[in-house]
Amino acid sequence: MSRRFIVIGCSSKSTLENHMSKKINTIQDLAARLSVVEAKLNTLSGFESIGVDATSIQELNIRLSIVENAVDTLIEKPAVDAVSELVAAPAYQSPVSIAEVVALSPSAEVPAAAAIVTDVVVAQAAAEAPAPEVADVVTAAIAAIVNAPADVVVDPVALVDAITDAVSGTATIADPAFAQAAADIVAQIIETATGEAPTAAVVDQITDAVTACPVESAISEVIFADAAPAAVVETIINEIVAESPSAEVPAAAEIVNAVVESVVSAEAETQPDVAAAVAAAVAAVVNAEPEVVQDADAITSAITAAVAEIAPSESAAVQLQISEAVAEVVAAATGVTEISDEVQAQVDGAVASDPELDAIAERLEKVEEKVGALGK
Repeated sequence: MSRRFIVIGCSSKSTLENHMSKKINTIQDLAARLSVVEAKLNTLSGFESIGVDATSIQELNIRLSIVENAVDTLIEKPAVDAVSELVAAPAYQSPVSIAEVVALSPSAEVPAAAAIVTDVVVAQAAAEAPAPEVADVVTAAIAAIVNAPADVVVDPVALVDAITDAVSGTATIADPAFAQAAADIVAQIIETATGEAPTAAVVDQITDAVTACPVESAISEVIFADAAPAAVVETIINEIVAESPSAEVPAAAEIVNAVVESVVSAEAETQPDVAAAVAAAVAAVVNAEPEVVQDADAITSAITAAVAEIAPSESAAVQLQISEAVAEVVAAATGVTEISDEVQAQVDGAVASDPELDAIAERLEKVEEKVGALGK
């Protein structure tokens, strides 16, 4: 009796060989490779390595994202340092040459892109040093162009996105005059790089980037993400808290860490208005001075003031969700399990507060005072 052999799912010998030769990635293999990269980064830059391999895809993803950011920062640092010196120097007195700065760019060997980078660097070398309050923004905008790949440099839309992303990562400029000055300089940099004055939409994009809070942006990402695995919670907290004024003050840092941990460990938030309010509340804690962080009344006021800056939700149900979420941030910041009725009322008032109406109320109050004085 003859036998028939049926080969299923393999049409040829070469296909089978290809299938057999394909490497199957496992969490264990990728985690081990990532740990090696983290250890190398630790040697190169003092990167905070966890020291144990990741045990889940989620942890792998989070740790890899942190490593990617750290590597990009290291790669971009020489250009950022050179541009910083260029920006800080008086016109035509740069301690670094234009050729040195351009040579640091990935676009240096691509003529069309290198010409754009050169134009931007030349323009800055000829400009007076900006006010110290806006220097970081100018540095970020120019460094974004110098560090961008050639295909981004020659694409106006992609280049504007790269510039605004970089600018939004700098410290918030609270003073309106300095914020406007920074936005004007960035607009000029974009015009030099693209050959055209920015449109009204791009100007708005620049303005938003200049006034954006990098801490709030980082926290927003955490709020919308699933709860982080325990192994990476501390790493994420350290990433966010690193630039806090309280980072070097143990008692204050402990409070800030607790507040950030409360959102890092929480399940993902899906309601945008709630997420925005929580991000503002947590950012208020991270950005507060240590003496404010350690004063329950002061930090509560800082949180509610930040939340009051957000336009209120039109939905009463969402407003209730926001009040509950912000109350949890206040509780974490003040070390209580449940806030008092008085503080809850303060939170509710902030959540329902409308900045436009508040501005009108302030103006009206001044008019009332003036009219009252006229009647005397």
